[in-house]
Amino acid sequence: MKSCLSRLWWIFATGTLLGFALAVQAGEGTPPGLTEANYADFSKIRLAKEVVEQKSMFAHGNKEKQAAIDAQLAKVFAETGWTKERYEQVNDAVASILAFLSDPEQTMDPEPDQTTIATVKAHRKDLKDYEGLKKRALQEIQDEQILARRGRPPTAAEITGKWVLNVELSVAAITQGLPDEVTKNAAEEFRKNLTAATYTFGPGDAIAAINQRPGVPPENTQGTYRLEGSTLLIKAKMGTRDREEKVDVGLKDGRLYLGIMGAYSVFERQ
Repeated sequence: MKSCLSRLWWIFATGTLLGFALAVQAGEGTPPGLTEANYADFSKIRLAKEVVEQKSMFAHGNKEKQAAIDAQLAKVFAETGWTKERYEQVNDAVASILAFLSDPEQTMDPEPDQTTIATVKAHRKDLKDYEGLKKRALQEIQDEQILARRGRPPTAAEITGKWVLNVELSVAAITQGLPDEVTKNAAEEFRKNLTAATYTFGPGDAIAAINQRPGVPPENTQGTYRLEGSTLLIKAKMGTRDREEKVDVGLKDGRLYLGIMGAYSVFERQ
C-alpha cells in the first residue's frame, strides 16, 4: 500500500512540475509585456482612460452619462483586444520601469521582461508626458463636442448648390447651452444684425455669398473656395485685394453649418 501511494504521489508531483514548466515555457502566468507591436494599442487605451477621467468629472454622478462614458472605454478595449486586467498589469510595469529609470535605487518587483523595459525606454519621453496626455484628451473631447454640434466634414459634391440661412435654427445653434437670459439677448442681437444670407457653391470651385443686413444694401461676395476637412477656405476680393478667410464647416441632418470659434449659422438647401 505504501509503495502504491508513493508511486501515485510521484506521478502527481511529476505531472504538476511538468505542467508548470510548460506553462512557463509558453509564457502563461506571467504579466503580458509591452512591445513595439502592441505599443499603439496600449497608447490608445491610455488616452481613452484619460478621456473617461476628464468626462467623468463633468458627469456629476449622473448614472446615464457615466454609463455612456464607460461604454466608450469598453469599446476601445474591444477594438484593441485587450482586457482591463491586462492593461493594468502592463501599466503597473510601465510605472515601475519609469520610476526605476528616474531613480535606479528603486526596485522593480516583480521585474518586468527585457522587451517591456526596452519598449518603455524607447518611448520614455511620451510615457512621462502626462500634461501632453491630458491636453490630447481634452482636445479629443472638444473635437467630439464640435462634431456633435456641426456634423461631419462635407465633400464638395455634397455642398454644391444654393444654401439659405435659417435664422431660428442658427439662433438655437449659437445659443446652445447658454443661460436663458444670455440666450434671449444673443438671439435678439443675431436677428437684429442679420436677416438673410445665401451661399452658392459651384460650378466648380466658385462661391457666391449674399448677406442682407437691416438698413443697408445686400453685400455680395464672389470668389473661389476649397475644402480641407472641416475647414472651408474662401478666397474673394475685398476692396482692392484678394483675401482668404477660414470658416469651420460641417454637414448634419442635411443642413450646412458654417461658423467661427464654435458659433454656427445653419443653412438649408434651397
